[in-house]
Amino acid sequence: MRPMTATLLSTLLVAALSGCEKYDLDRQMEALCKADGGVKVYEVVTLPVDRFDSTGRLITGPAQDMGGGLYVKKVTEGLRIEWRTDAIKAGEPFGKALISEGRLLRFSTRVVRTVDNKVLGEEISYGRSGGEISIGHPSQNFCPRPRPAPDVVQAVILKGQ
Repeated sequence: MRPMTATLLSTLLVAALSGCEKYDLDRQMEALCKADGGVKVYEVVTLPVDRFDSTGRLITGPAQDMGGGLYVKKVTEGLRIEWRTDAIKAGEPFGKALISEGRLLRFSTRVVRTVDNKVLGEEISYGRSGGEISIGHPSQNFCPRPRPAPDVVQAVILKGQ
């Protein structure tokens, strides 16, 4: 009877403590998001109608990997979109262990005027995955909630007449 009780108590203890990292990362994510999350528009530009497709989406060039987690898309000669993903905590939520390691990421997107490198707008969000007992897909969370609409590209680059 004692080995069974010890096994049961051990299982309950592991189950109780396994979500601690998840909740800690969620609290950290919420604090970061409150500090700088969301969309900020500093200047608006208008582009001709031919720079948008039939659904109204902006036509851009292909993304270029600039290294260090930075990707850039050219919109026009004078405008580019940059985005970056930075790991605040680089865990492996899809690991082979029963308890997934938590990961916390910061996502940033900026619209930049290339002539003077002025940031016309930026969007910052955060995402957490893992940090608990997980047999299948680990849980995820993100902020800000709800997602900003319009996003920074739609808010900064407007369709002309």
